[in-house]
Amino acid sequence: MESLRAKNDNETILVIEDESSVRHLSEKVLGRFGYQVISASDGQLGIDMYMDKHEDIDLVLLDMTMPRLSGAEVLDLIHKHDTSARVVISSGRGADHYEDGLFDKTKAFIYKPYQINELLETVRNVLDS
Repeated sequence: MESLRAKNDNETILVIEDESSVRHLSEKVLGRFGYQVISASDGQLGIDMYMDKHEDIDLVLLDMTMPRLSGAEVLDLIHKHDTSARVVISSGRGADHYEDGLFDKTKAFIYKPYQINELLETVRNVLDS
């Protein structure tokens, strides 16, 4: 589990998730493993935070089904801003549910409900890639 920790105190993850229990769990787990975590409860707040703090954000954990702006819309806006942004999609629906090409803009997909180890491994693998 030690290898899943943040490499330094500056690895920042933006969690964009409308389900408060999932958002809080992600914040708690990632924080315990040394990551700096900022979060947003809907797509519009998420893209606002990303645009404001994008220079400090190392990875975005992005839910696909949210109010105001969907995950696909947020992903598109992030990708237009920075094609190399590290985005991990999080969804309760399988990857086959989404339009072709959507996942070309992401670094990984994590199926909800995810296990803590799976979340940490996915985050670490994407940050190390």
